[in-house]
Amino acid sequence: MVPKRKAEAQVCPSTMAKVLGTSPQKLGRQMIQVFVGDDKQPHCVHRDLISASSDFFKNALHGKFKERDGIIRLLEENSDDFAVYVAWLYSGRLNYPPKVENSDDNNDEYGSALGSHYQKLLELHIMGDIIQDEDFQNTTTDAIIELASSSQRPPLHESFTRSAMSYLPLTSSLRKYLVDCWVYVRNPCWYEDGSVTLGEYPAEFWIEVAKGLTNQTKKPTPGAYPWELNPCLYHSHKKEAQKPKLA
Repeated sequence: MVPKRKAEAQVCPSTMAKVLGTSPQKLGRQMIQVFVGDDKQPHCVHRDLISASSDFFKNALHGKFKERDGIIRLLEENSDDFAVYVAWLYSGRLNYPPKVENSDDNNDEYGSALGSHYQKLLELHIMGDIIQDEDFQNTTTDAIIELASSSQRPPLHESFTRSAMSYLPLTSSLRKYLVDCWVYVRNPCWYEDGSVTLGEYPAEFWIEVAKGLTNQTKKPTPGAYPWELNPCLYHSHKKEAQKPKLA
């Protein structure tokens, strides 16, 4: 994951007045303070707005926890990521990533700007899972799909896949998207030219890919199996290959 950085810009009530088209009834009057990571200054957010979007904040602010007083700490999260989330709450738009043009660069994806954008979107998606905001997760998923479409390079890299499989639940829709990328964009040369090192990917990921390929492949009827149509496919032909060719 990208190292945590202290956010310089904070979202405060004065900024909210600039947001057009936001209903005062939706915002409410109460504000909460969210301290993220090791930040000394909080992110200021309307209580009703964030509670309506995030189940985590709704439960924390309306339950029997001390956080109901309006001060919440997210010690393990990234302050910059949370700032992106707060901006999305008020605008309905995800201000990340910048547009990435199509690239023919075949170097390691995570040495490129494209890989960094994918990784940041994944971090945002994982944070959305932690704070239980389904709409925000759907927004980040859409951004990943759009980035894959605009760059013509879907997120097939090992580090992206491993992070997604490690930090997201089995029911995650983004995990399903990654599996489907491998199922539908598949290319035999990935496994033949060394592009893919199988052991670097989680075993459960390959199980899901195998299931996807099985479901997509049309199953032949008995009598049309390849070993029935041509048993020679499964014969050893070493001796035949060693026979001298006649002049």
